[in-house]
Amino acid sequence: MKNKKLFLIIIIFILNLTTFLGCLFLYSEIKDQREAVKERINSVKLLEEKSQNVKLLSSQTEDIAINKEKLESAFLKEENIIGFIEKLESIGKEVNVSVKIFSAEIGKGSDSPRLRINLKGTFQNIFGYITLLENLPYQISFDSLNLVKKVSGDEKIGDWDSDIEISIISFLSKKND
Repeated sequence: MKNKKLFLIIIIFILNLTTFLGCLFLYSEIKDQREAVKERINSVKLLEEKSQNVKLLSSQTEDIAINKEKLESAFLKEENIIGFIEKLESIGKEVNVSVKIFSAEIGKGSDSPRLRINLKGTFQNIFGYITLLENLPYQISFDSLNLVKKVSGDEKIGDWDSDIEISIISFLSKKND
């Protein structure tokens, strides 16, 4: 009987030892799995942050492109000077003013193009033309402005004559590109 008790104690001890070692093994596996899950969670968080940064960068790039377009539209480029002169003439037609461009100096002395313009029409129309000229999207400097009322000759009474000299300050020449 004594042998049976001893045998039973040994078997219980071996079972307890096996159970303990099994639990220890399972605990080690669970710990390893927990570390792997933490690493995956951290990598997912990192990928989410990168994705948000890419979205933010994309949005900022679009904003920069829009702002660049707005900024470039405020500057007259050298290749657009002919279109600008045509715009000056079309403004004259809109307000019923005769417009003659006497000279256009580009790149002489300074980087700003200078235009000499002669206007003929009523005082109100010439004043309207000058106002529209000021409101163009470019920075324009009026270097001189002479306004004279015609009183005789071939001109109709009430007609005015104006000589304007302007500089386009917001100008980009090809050498600035």
